[in-house]
Amino acid sequence: MFDAHCHLEGFERPQEMLGHCKSRLNGLITCGSDLPTSKRNIGLAEANKDYVWCAAGLAPQIAMGTSETVIQHTIDYVRGQAGKLAAVGEIGLDYKWAKDEEGRARQVRAFEAQLALAHELNLPVVIHLREAEEKGFELLAKSGCERVMLHCFSGSAELAKRAADAGWFVSVPPLRSRSRTEAVKSVEPEYLLAESDAPAIGKDLLACFAGAEIIAEARGMKREDVEGLVEKNCRRLFRL
Repeated sequence: MFDAHCHLEGFERPQEMLGHCKSRLNGLITCGSDLPTSKRNIGLAEANKDYVWCAAGLAPQIAMGTSETVIQHTIDYVRGQAGKLAAVGEIGLDYKWAKDEEGRARQVRAFEAQLALAHELNLPVVIHLREAEEKGFELLAKSGCERVMLHCFSGSAELAKRAADAGWFVSVPPLRSRSRTEAVKSVEPEYLLAESDAPAIGKDLLACFAGAEIIAEARGMKREDVEGLVEKNCRRLFRL
């Protein structure tokens, strides 16, 4: 099993968390959401090579309150660390938090700039979209980025199918809902991932198994087969 998305730096004792989970997880992707968390995750990946891989970027809920100077500084930093990264992320749009046009415009500018960076570096992107799926899909399609992960997917079955038809991966968090089950049913297994999103959603990294269980139930698959599939899909997406 492989945790497709977490925030390892968010744990008080990241190394202890890794020790707790290592017997059951074969690897994980840890994501930054701003410059400080990206730096910490790069350090954790460097200290745990071939088990922890990292993504770096500026998340939309942070980008909306960040100056253009800091956004550019973050982009320059990520470019300089490209050889240590599995992906650019998490990046995207979150209109739940950005209620006014100025905040949304700043999110869009940061998203477009980071998509361009990922395309330049030939890295996959880890995408956060909430209440902005149509705009996000539009910008992704224009970006030229081919390796795309929609983390903590909460959209409709129709959106999930559109994503998979584009060759993008849909990641399932440990949160059950009827709409999420229908979304999973609409995606071919080779485009499904499972994540803990710990500590934001899951209390630890092993919460990704709950995401795998949601997939297994929705697709009528054995749980152990889903766990193997998720790892295979992660390694294919991130070229690990």
